[in-house]
Amino acid sequence: MKIPPSAEQGRVPSPGAQGRVPPPGTQGRVPPSAARARGTRAPDDRTRTPGAPAGRTRAPGWAVWSLRSTAVLHLLGVFGQAVLAGLFVTGDVDMLLWHRDNGGFTAAMLLCQLVAAVLLRRPGRGPAWPAGATAALAVAETLQVVLGQERVLAAHFPLGVTIFGVSAALTGWAWYGLRTEDA
Repeated sequence: MKIPPSAEQGRVPSPGAQGRVPPPGTQGRVPPSAARARGTRAPDDRTRTPGAPAGRTRAPGWAVWSLRSTAVLHLLGVFGQAVLAGLFVTGDVDMLLWHRDNGGFTAAMLLCQLVAAVLLRRPGRGPAWPAGATAALAVAETLQVVLGQERVLAAHFPLGVTIFGVSAALTGWAWYGLRTEDA
């Protein structure tokens, strides 16, 4: 096997640039996009945990724990909504007021979760998609309130189940797919 002249001199040619030498200071460096495509860690890719599975990201502890706590509280509120709606449907009419009041708590927790998700991204250097998913939940829950007030139960019930599923998935990711920087 013949060794390229650039390798004999200690230089590594860039892929596809047969015989050309990369600019000074870039030898041995891999662009972040190429590193992600190969499943390795680029030198400036700070959101990946070294040695962790590809789905695990890391961020400052305060950002991770604020998202975790608000996601759990929001999920508890959504679960409470399902329980209270079920009690109302079985004939306990007083549960409708509790359902309405718990909806206010759930919406407040979702707003806090949105703030936490935005802070996870900036300044926490975490992923952006939790903020987008939480914003989509805010839209869905606003529609849920309108459907409930208009008594459109054929859409209100399935949307509630969808909101519960998305909230559970987001909470699960906050606990199992997200790490603190010190972990």
